Amino acid sequence: MAKEVLKLFVQYFIAKIKTIYVNPKHEDNDESSDESEDDRWIKLVNKEFQKFAENGRLCTETFKKALRLKKSFFGERFFALFDTDGSGDIECEELINGLRMLKNGTPTQKLKFLFDVFDADGSGTVDKYEMRMVLKSCTEESSLTLCNEDIDELTSVLFEDADVDNSGEITFDEFQSSLEKHPGLIDDMTLSATHWFDIQKSKTCSQGSRYCSKVYWEHNTSKIVFIILYIVANLGLGGFAAWNHQKSNGFLITARICGMNLNFNCTLVLVLMLRQTINLLRSTRIGRLLPLDEHSVFHQCVGAMIGVYAVFHTIGHIGNAILLSNDAVALLAWKILLTDITKFGLINGTAFITGWILLVILIIMCVLSYPSVRSRIYQVSHLEISRPKTFDFQPGDYLYLQIPDISPYEFHPFTISSAPEMKDRLWLHVRTTGNWTKDLYQYLSRYDPGEECEIETETPMMTTLQKKRKEHQPNRRKSIIDRLNGLMTSIRRRGTVGSLDGEEVTRQKRIQMKIKSVKIRCFLDGPFGTASREALTTEHAILIGAGIGVTPMASILQSIIHQIKQNKRKCPKCTHCWYDDNLENVLKMKKVDFIWINRDQRCFEWFVRVLNNLEVEQSLAGWEEDKFVDLHLYMTSAVKQTHMEGVGLQLALDLVHKKEQKDFFTGLKTKTQAGRPDWDKLFGKFSEQKKGKKKVFFCGPKVMSNTLKEFCEKYSFAFAKENF
Repeated sequence: MAKEVLKLFVQYFIAKIKTIYVNPKHEDNDESSDESEDDRWIKLVNKEFQKFAENGRLCTETFKKALRLKKSFFGERFFALFDTDGSGDIECEELINGLRMLKNGTPTQKLKFLFDVFDADGSGTVDKYEMRMVLKSCTEESSLTLCNEDIDELTSVLFEDADVDNSGEITFDEFQSSLEKHPGLIDDMTLSATHWFDIQKSKTCSQGSRYCSKVYWEHNTSKIVFIILYIVANLGLGGFAAWNHQKSNGFLITARICGMNLNFNCTLVLVLMLRQTINLLRSTRIGRLLPLDEHSVFHQCVGAMIGVYAVFHTIGHIGNAILLSNDAVALLAWKILLTDITKFGLINGTAFITGWILLVILIIMCVLSYPSVRSRIYQVSHLEISRPKTFDFQPGDYLYLQIPDISPYEFHPFTISSAPEMKDRLWLHVRTTGNWTKDLYQYLSRYDPGEECEIETETPMMTTLQKKRKEHQPNRRKSIIDRLNGLMTSIRRRGTVGSLDGEEVTRQKRIQMKIKSVKIRCFLDGPFGTASREALTTEHAILIGAGIGVTPMASILQSIIHQIKQNKRKCPKCTHCWYDDNLENVLKMKKVDFIWINRDQRCFEWFVRVLNNLEVEQSLAGWEEDKFVDLHLYMTSAVKQTHMEGVGLQLALDLVHKKEQKDFFTGLKTKTQAGRPDWDKLFGKFSEQKKGKKKVFFCGPKVMSNTLKEFCEKYSFAFAKENF
């Protein structure tokens, strides 16, 4: 019954909005429709050119700045090829001609341009030195960390594929034959031309039309109803206060209206953060009708309204005091506001005094709660905490952590990244973003685990099952992450243990260990539920994590791994293993797509072992073709293959992955994609899969959240976001 009422309520408001809302019309629509697409594109290039051109020309430095290139190699090569008259400057006409060729030229013309970029000495062939220089520049443009041996290996891989006659040089015909093996690559290079000057198509629909659409209202019914009820409650209480004081002056009426709404909002702001109550409501039918996932967002909004009401409440009383001081009453305004002469308040005369104190406290709270700009720090502490026997949680839950040795009074929320099936320990991944997390990282970095800690450990004997897993992981070159970890540990040890006595050297080695047994007391408050609890009961769950926002998704994936292992059966006479056919019924899921977006290669080390275990279990279960969990990994710092600054490196990485069936950076079977996801293409692919109802679970920045919401509305996917 309640759902029907909500649906009718939403439909009524949609009908009303449709009658009021009119799409804005632009006067230049008719004019722009007569223009060809090419003419509009040229205008955009001209506009971007004028931003950087000096006296109508681009020099080498301004050209590289316009292209937003980090290093000089590609900037100098592009400049040399665009400067057709060899004058040392690029005119607008030369720029347009070059970009038009990349945009509208034939595949052969585009390939010839790219080949000329690689052929730095203009000899007509590309040798290994030139290819190595191109790859090194590609890694610098992508902000990747590769050693000389890695670049040499990638160079050799490219030459093995392209240098058919083994002459040590690649001709244009060989180059063309090599790239033609990648369909669509040449056509997609058009994107690089628009990428350089950030030329993008304008959005056809405005945010206003999105918020007034039927799809948006259907997907956000409970949130919209809550906002409407909140507004009605504020208006009703304000109107009631104004009616009771209608004979007073305007300033006093304003103060009474704001005071009444302050009483309501100060109560509501606490109710919205009753975590245990919200936790209980999640498991009830009433909880499904309430916007529980947005409770922290509403808490912030109500807090902001408290600030607004407090300011106008204060202004109202100040104005009223000034009016009273001008009347026959022999009281000065400052005496009314700053002393107990009025005798107002629960305790006579304390109303104004305590009001000022509360206003100061409120201002301090607002200032301190303002989000500071986060620096790009990637220090992450992986905590494994002994799990209390009575601490039961579900995948995606979070807790509040308090460590007296760091701060005796502060509790901080962190998502539990381990699975509920891990009975003896809890995992927390803490990124260094504030004072407390910074102090925690430094404390753990300086901590000495004691003499009983063994610095060198021997590799234990492998069990039969481990040997079988090893068969699915051939002995290949270590991934970039493994080597970087070893390199950083080696550097830290070499840099600090020189010229010390034996006992101090041993102590320094213990401190510099990446894995320590830390004996420290901590307090846990929780667990508290989030929207991610529904993931394991969703038919087709789409898990999206950005950076450290992967932690709730890691908990879900690990829970899936444990449930897969629990359904594994083993022959008592041999090592043969198989899985029950009713695994889908046990998991209550048909399909999982996991998308993880990181800025650089080092971030993948946080959970690469979890993903590796998942791939191994799926391989042992025989799910190579139709995988239960599909992984999609993206590195945003890497330049896409469709951009000329990244095509060489991405081709080499593709060849390595094809050859070794292993990603160059992570060591996983799933290849890491360069750049950001194409959400429209990705969601379209998910929509084609007939795996039941789909729901997106996201944890990450707000900007990405807004983008995902739009695509979820477009493809009619349910959407849930982690809010803290």
